[in-house]
Amino acid sequence: MKAWQIVGKEQLQLIERAQTVQPGQIKVRINKGAISSTDIAMYKGKSGNLPLIPVKNAVGQVSETNELCGLKKGERVVINPYVLDEDAVLDKNKEIVPDVKIMGVDTDGLLCDFAVIPNEKVCYLPEGITDNEAIFVEQIALGIKVLEALKVDKGQYVVILGASTFCNIIAQLAIYYQIIPILVDNDPSGLEKAENNGIYYTINPTLCSVTERVLEITGGEMAEYCVYDARNTMLPSYATGITKEGGTIVIAGSNYFVEGMQLDLGDVLRKQHTVIGIKNGYGEIYSAINLLANKAVNTQNLIDGEISFDDVPKKLKEISDAGENSPYQKFVINC
Repeated sequence: MKAWQIVGKEQLQLIERAQTVQPGQIKVRINKGAISSTDIAMYKGKSGNLPLIPVKNAVGQVSETNELCGLKKGERVVINPYVLDEDAVLDKNKEIVPDVKIMGVDTDGLLCDFAVIPNEKVCYLPEGITDNEAIFVEQIALGIKVLEALKVDKGQYVVILGASTFCNIIAQLAIYYQIIPILVDNDPSGLEKAENNGIYYTINPTLCSVTERVLEITGGEMAEYCVYDARNTMLPSYATGITKEGGTIVIAGSNYFVEGMQLDLGDVLRKQHTVIGIKNGYGEIYSAINLLANKAVNTQNLIDGEISFDDVPKKLKEISDAGENSPYQKFVINC
């Protein structure tokens, strides 16, 4: 196996490891992976869990299989990056699952040419889903979890603060579930992508009052449900400001390295908001694959480009150097 490993702040190293397939494991030839904001954060030195192979989103083909997995050599698969702690005790009455580790964040990830994966983490990919669509499975699973946490009924409004790739996906899922999304961001390009994907209500705070526009859209009721992207550049006060009394706010994102986010607890108390944090889509990977197969989410304009495996160091440095001005949110790596 060849893999890129983050060994320090803005330091990548190409490593080679021998791999042995144990009982209950499958060897997968990784065809494509995707660089996300979490990978960039770790590359910038915001994780103490180094050295580490990054990337949690990848698709590939079965290279070595076993009788128990139900997969044949050569079949296309997507990797489920969520690993439940062996000592965790699941409470079926709770929607949020504790002790979930993520490949590429807590354990070695998938920025490699081959990977040996437990049977249960290798998911068959139907023919109707392309590799470039499949790399969004984890984000779709996270989006499903967000909407489940909100408990929104059909026909109700949900304000989504952020126009990132992740927020775009949440908004599309909302429409699929017959919920009305209102996307808010000061990034014109993100809002344009959302509009091109059928998101009717978009708001740019630099052009109008968010509160007034939300009141206008909702008929004066304000928002009962709000999603705040943890990497959003907008102030968290927007969430409490536009969510009506007794409403629910979900703070969501798989990037653990968000800094300086301050939610005014006084506002939360005054308006008696329910605030929920969602950081993974554990248990929803197969639902996400099914939604992609049913074309519930359009991902065509959500990829910022593709690079080769050898060009990873150059691209990571380019994105890192661009800082907050980087236009990149999702880059596909051809492994």
